[in-house]
Amino acid sequence: MTDRQQETLIVAVDAGCLDIPQSCSLAKLGERSDISSNAASERFRHGVKPLVENTVYPEGTP
Repeated sequence: MTDRQQETLIVAVDAGCLDIPQSCSLAKLGERSDISSNAASERFRHGVKPLVENTVYPEGTP
């Protein structure tokens, strides 16, 4: 995970993007991070993917 992806995930959690109900959209995440909503979405998804692969998948997969 890159530093930018990690930073985006931290801001996402702090902003409430993962709350239920969600209190911050990826578009607002982009605004808070001074990046486009597409960049925020990309960083968020590329950051989440290795977290899932390294914590949820059984050892030796995906």
